[in-house]
Amino acid sequence: MRIKAEGGTATPATTLRQGEYSHRWPWFLPDGKHYLYAATTGPSEDHTTIHVGELDSQFDKIIGEADSQPMFSKGHVLFVRETTLIAQPFDLRNLAITGAAVAVAEQIQRQVSYAYAEFSATPDGLLEYRTGTNGGLYRLTWFDRSGKQLGTLGEPSGLGNFQMSPDRRRAAVADSAGNRDIWIYDVAPGLRSRFTFDPATDSDPVWSPDGREIIFSRRSERFGLYRKASDGSGTESLLLDDARPIFSASWSPDGNFLLYIVRESSANDDIWILPLPAREIS
Repeated sequence: MRIKAEGGTATPATTLRQGEYSHRWPWFLPDGKHYLYAATTGPSEDHTTIHVGELDSQFDKIIGEADSQPMFSKGHVLFVRETTLIAQPFDLRNLAITGAAVAVAEQIQRQVSYAYAEFSATPDGLLEYRTGTNGGLYRLTWFDRSGKQLGTLGEPSGLGNFQMSPDRRRAAVADSAGNRDIWIYDVAPGLRSRFTFDPATDSDPVWSPDGREIIFSRRSERFGLYRKASDGSGTESLLLDDARPIFSASWSPDGNFLLYIVRESSANDDIWILPLPAREIS
């Protein structure tokens, strides 16, 4: 959004395109008219592209991919990929990358859920950044109802949404450390195993009432809801696909229906019900 410095009515500066989740972290270029920003495809970053936009214009140009917000400093665009801070020469006249990427610093802390990294820069090239291994990482942690910490499950990672199995012996967790996939944690021993292997983004795991199956969301060129045995055996089956973003939400106690969320082009969310076919028993 944009608003005059002295206040007034806020108006859109950009418009989300199909498949996009958010536009974040605007950074003005020296002319005060063009600006960099990050466009993401999901609430946990998933895929981020760097764009150049222009005030009072529909101009919009993708200049690269990143895992963080972009900034401009002393003739370079700065951004983070994984945990490496990178600088690339940028031509302000043609609004284009003009040279090879150069690593500036390593082990930059990153907030995975927000496509944000801990660095900033001044126009004349002064740079600040924070290093460390836990930026944007999360750990499953047990608490009692009074708030006392009882223990942890697994190691710190890029954890997203998760759900416990009905018997509370397992947890299905979306993890964005590397490719975003779903992992199953066996609670008692604290071990985990990979549940999905597709290069697309898998998230939003939902357990069946009997704990024998999991439905999850996959985001690729199209969005889909998939069903698979919770022990990892067999193949996954496609339940529904859509050009709009769709996300699994809740499995009805009788096992017959799935609540799922549809994100319309206006960025509003609606709740839908999907009747589920009976499971085939082999």
